[in-house]
Amino acid sequence: MSVSLPTVIDEVTADWVSSVLGTTVNDLKTNAIRHGSSTTLFIEPVYAVDNASTDSQNRSPQRIVVKGGFNPQLIAIVPAIQATYRREADFYHHILPQLAAAGARLPQAFYAASDRTGTGQGIVVLEDLSLTGCV
Repeated sequence: MSVSLPTVIDEVTADWVSSVLGTTVNDLKTNAIRHGSSTTLFIEPVYAVDNASTDSQNRSPQRIVVKGGFNPQLIAIVPAIQATYRREADFYHHILPQLAAAGARLPQAFYAASDRTGTGQGIVVLEDLSLTGCV
């Protein structure tokens, strides 16, 4: 599936999250935004269907973390920083599954993609580790 990657926070919409999670999201509640070398969004998706299934493998995530290069001003000053976003997305897409299969305990990645030919963006959508007691 080819999904256009948002490049600013306002482009992280319920429709976009629906497309990457593979389930209908009606709305997003943004709990926090952390700015740094990348931007991290802490989001509670509001689903079209109740996801209170007892089967945790089929349940949609209660909260997600979306990381990427959503600061055009920073990218304009340091364009090479986009390679960092793409490398992180590549790690979660290609390497994390191998490490997890070998028994490594890592955050669950729901989506990871990079755009090398267009915007230069790299994005990961992860589980919110604060739900597991991590700080």
